[in-house]
Amino acid sequence: MAVVIAAISASAALPTVAAADPPPLERVLVRTEGKTKTLFEGPILTRGHDIQAASDTTPRLCDSTNNGANPEPGPTPTASTVDGMTLTGRDFDGQWYDGFGDYFAKRFGPDAEDPATNAYWGVLVNGVYTSVGGCQYQMAPDDLVLWIYDAFNGRVPLRLDGPTGIGEPTAAGEHGPSVAPVQSTFTVDLNAPLAVHVRGFTDTWAPGQWSPMPDVGVSPVSTDPVTGDQTVLTGDPATVTSDASGDATISWSTPGWKRIKADGGTTTIRSNRLDVCVRDAAGNDCGPLPADVAVRGVALPTTGAAPDFGTVPQGTLSAARTVTVTNPDVAPIAVRRVRVTGVDGDDFLVSSEDCTDHAVPAGGSCAVNVRLAPSAVGARSAALQVSFDGDVPARTVALAGVGGALPKGDPGAPGPQGDHGAKGDPGTPGTPGGPGTPGTTGPKGDKGDPGRDARVTCKTSRTRRAARTRTTTRCTVAVKGVRATTRARLTRGGRTYASGTLRRLTAVTATRRIAKGAYTLRIGAGRTATNLRVAVR
Repeated sequence: MAVVIAAISASAALPTVAAADPPPLERVLVRTEGKTKTLFEGPILTRGHDIQAASDTTPRLCDSTNNGANPEPGPTPTASTVDGMTLTGRDFDGQWYDGFGDYFAKRFGPDAEDPATNAYWGVLVNGVYTSVGGCQYQMAPDDLVLWIYDAFNGRVPLRLDGPTGIGEPTAAGEHGPSVAPVQSTFTVDLNAPLAVHVRGFTDTWAPGQWSPMPDVGVSPVSTDPVTGDQTVLTGDPATVTSDASGDATISWSTPGWKRIKADGGTTTIRSNRLDVCVRDAAGNDCGPLPADVAVRGVALPTTGAAPDFGTVPQGTLSAARTVTVTNPDVAPIAVRRVRVTGVDGDDFLVSSEDCTDHAVPAGGSCAVNVRLAPSAVGARSAALQVSFDGDVPARTVALAGVGGALPKGDPGAPGPQGDHGAKGDPGTPGTPGGPGTPGTTGPKGDKGDPGRDARVTCKTSRTRRAARTRTTTRCTVAVKGVRATTRARLTRGGRTYASGTLRRLTAVTATRRIAKGAYTLRIGAGRTATNLRVAVR
């Protein structure tokens, strides 16, 4: 498809021309040092393209052919840096000048120029200030573009090198290659020293003159999880200071990925970042590099949200979940391969797709349908990897689901009755129950038979002998149905008043004086004794 591009000059519009197919994407390095933070740092896959400042009303060409600077388009410092802002959800602003066919950059992300303090944005490529604008300069693959806030007040740009190589591309002149191989990632053991070297671009108009920087802090870096902004933690206890030769050593007591930068305060410009893997005590590495070290780009294909298969019974096949691969670029992109990888990769299968060996058109998409057939109960995970031709990095989509229990079949018909089992042993006696509740009072009983008739007659007599008077009481007892020879006692209150045998008209000699009143007459002895209530008159 032809694209028509109009170049605007200060005097008159040029005739429209048909553009050729867009050039391939190129990998370049982008670092944007803002007022107090690093706004972006990492590789980008890009090409020259139209950009539009926030205050502008028209998209502007920014592909290095601006103002006739280059015959063929290519990546530019400004377009690639705008890509970095776009990837972090921010924009830029600037003033477009038709006479130069270029923007004068005024703001990247949150940091705008400050004319009152002469704080303007400046641009370097491979450590050298460019002689043309950021839309005219054409970058080569793996070149580094560095936009700096407050670039012209004498602050010294810093570069942080590790024990081997240099920390970022540095040329001896404009458009020149790097003077040494670049290495920005290193691996060390716990508490093992890492040698670092701080260098400064002390003469901005003498390219390649990077000198040792003494008394500069090398500090840990924190990365904002949303914007990716990097803050140098100059007050962190882990900070070390370079010696007179610009050298220092730093070590770590905990494993994992560590990030460091050099920062000398208001007189310097923050350095590039080094990423250091500190192995654990067992010698294990740190795993994949941090995400922002991987190549990114606004023109790279996207795969949307990761599908979740939910719970699928073991041994069954789920419904298909679709992963859509979208090409946002202005040129077609060829898909080389689609495959499932990971620990449970055999449980996920691509049931159909129209991506492999196809060129996804600009703005178009293709689809990959994936199903889950869990081989075991529990969480299942894998990844769908989509590879592309050229330098376009593969896209990986997480796949997740849960294997459920085996499905149950319908109940079978009842089986025949089994034989009776042997008699079981007697159970242990139960715990005795508590006392029952007292019953209600029963009805009044029938009147009993009349009791025995008993009659007691006592007579008292006095006799005098030898000047003494003796009083004697004799009682006679009559009881029906009792033999006269039966023994008897007359008692009251536990005392015996008379005793003897029952004999009609036979006296019983009293042992005490017997007064009139109620007494108990005990007839007989032992268990057969009978008590009668009697009255003495």
